[in-house]
Amino acid sequence: DDDDDDDEEAEVQIKQGGVIMDAKTRAEQSGPSSAEDRERRQRALADKKNAETYKRLTQAGEEEIQNATMGSSAEFVAYKSMREVPTPKNKELVLAVDQERETVLVPIYGQLVPFHVMSVKSASVSQDAGAAFIRINFQHPTGSGAAAVQKYAAAARFPNSIFLKEVSFRSTDARHANHVVQEIQALRRNIVQRETERAQRADLVRQERLVLSSGRVHRLTGLWMLPTFGGRGGRKAGTLEAHTNGMRYLGAKMDEQVDIMYDNIRFAFFQPAKQEIKTLIHFHLKNPIMIGKKKTQDVQFYQEVMEAVQNLDGGRRNMYDPDEIEDEQRERERQKKIQKEFSHFAKRVQEIWEKDFPQLNLEFDSPYHELAFQGVAYKSTVRILPTTSCLVELTEFPPLVLASSDIEVVNLERVGFHLKNFDMAIIFRDFNREVHRIDQIPSQYLENIKQWLTTLDIKYYEGKANLNWKPLLRQIKEDPDGWLEAGGWEFLNNEASDGEDEEDEEMSEFEPSEDEDEDESEEESESESVYDSEEDDEEEELDEDDEEGLSWDELEEKAAKEDADASDSDERPRKKKR
Repeated sequence: DDDDDDDEEAEVQIKQGGVIMDAKTRAEQSGPSSAEDRERRQRALADKKNAETYKRLTQAGEEEIQNATMGSSAEFVAYKSMREVPTPKNKELVLAVDQERETVLVPIYGQLVPFHVMSVKSASVSQDAGAAFIRINFQHPTGSGAAAVQKYAAAARFPNSIFLKEVSFRSTDARHANHVVQEIQALRRNIVQRETERAQRADLVRQERLVLSSGRVHRLTGLWMLPTFGGRGGRKAGTLEAHTNGMRYLGAKMDEQVDIMYDNIRFAFFQPAKQEIKTLIHFHLKNPIMIGKKKTQDVQFYQEVMEAVQNLDGGRRNMYDPDEIEDEQRERERQKKIQKEFSHFAKRVQEIWEKDFPQLNLEFDSPYHELAFQGVAYKSTVRILPTTSCLVELTEFPPLVLASSDIEVVNLERVGFHLKNFDMAIIFRDFNREVHRIDQIPSQYLENIKQWLTTLDIKYYEGKANLNWKPLLRQIKEDPDGWLEAGGWEFLNNEASDGEDEEDEEMSEFEPSEDEDEDESEEESESESVYDSEEDDEEEELDEDDEEGLSWDELEEKAAKEDADASDSDERPRKKKR
């Protein structure tokens, strides 16, 4: 047993000996040379990244045009023929809603015109001067060409049609107007929810059936799963089983069952509890699956090694209290037991992958706690951990799993010597994917993040301001040629912009002209003409300054001396007269 434990611990340590740990920090290398190597690699990545982005953008633009012309929109048919349109009972036409056919009947030019409720964008009612005004806005194409098709797919099927934008009605019956608008809004909300669930299930890739193992089945008991199945009632722990071609999680209830195929796993993580409250196994899937009524791409199984909340009785506890020592020892043993069970299960599943599915290249990846940094990934500050191929945060849900192969460039924003924190904007290869931001990262982690990004050949830039990425990416997608001619991603290069600013400042330094030289010579002559008088004034001022610097005794002695000299000068002329 001790030998097996040593092997398991050695295996986990071996997996953490990748290229990242060899050059973990700049201090472990030869000081400044590591920073120089990093800058050299970043300069080499700049041209390569610009070429890759331009090639991908041009190919994606051609595919979007083809898909726009060949794509079909969802068809909503209110009535197949005019015979099915209901006839009004009274001669006066009234705005009405057909709940069964999901249609709004609009009176136009003396007849009821049907509009499917999904063609309605919004409906509102307002009252003025004792009358009610109903306003209905319809879906309609905006712009022209491919832009209109992207916003409203019906424009592709009916390119020569004229679309109604909005209609307004005046009614003297305010009660009927409010009732019709409420019916339209409720019907549209229900249909949108139904179509959203249908679209989520339509995107799901059909998974193969799980083949149960006939022999020994490796199990991990007492596990909690995220995301949850939902519903009411208390939650209970379940069991994770490893079978021939996948894993199955069995909850406490009969309908709580989730199958995860090995072919559908993109990344697998095993994170033992070091500074966290739980030990977990996390799977990031290639294609999302349905758990309850939610579609998810991340499934996590965990077990808490300590209580997240502790009850404080308010009394002081002695550090030498036997009960306290026993509780701590019990908690350490429980944590060690849980990590041993998880490690043993991960090792057995790894053997199945290596033996039966070598083409998948799957292995359990453990995060590098030495390279961890704090940041706000979603709403709260969390501890983010790099791995050999991802940037993850698995303790809180929803998790953060960013694959390095999906990252185009990284922009480090608000980087400055006077700032304690900076932000990291991650731009993905798929420009349709929203830019992910990690905010409020302490500046002390800046060098480690730069080193990790360079190790994975990810180009990064530094800036002093936060950028609005939606219009920037839209502009790059619309004009990739102009973007490449302007330097590509180099518009994010803060060092290059600073260099240009310095050159401009050097060029705009003060250079006196001939007129300015003449003015200076005139000023010098004027200063020479008054030089003598200024010297005299300065001497008098110096004498006064000397007097101001004397003490009272010295001033009295000086005054007495001056009086004596004055009296002598008065007596001398008198003696001459005698």
